[in-house]
Amino acid sequence: MATIRHIDRPSARDYLTPEQAATFLGVRPGSIRTYLYKNELTTYKFHTTTLLSRKELRRWKQSRSYRRNGKQEPRHAH
Repeated sequence: MATIRHIDRPSARDYLTPEQAATFLGVRPGSIRTYLYKNELTTYKFHTTTLLSRKELRRWKQSRSYRRNGKQEPRHAH
């Protein structure tokens, strides 16, 4: 079952809708719902609106590309 966290004031720069998240990750919206249900991503709720953390999506996308390539790319210093 999905982890759900309630938020009071979501920022458009910090959170995406499932449809926006699907575009960001290059997957179908149904895949996003599956990831949420499998607890691979955290569900954030603002009233009745489902949102996903942009920061978490970036980390998740990076970890998925590492697994797909079979190796981890070197981290760059910031």
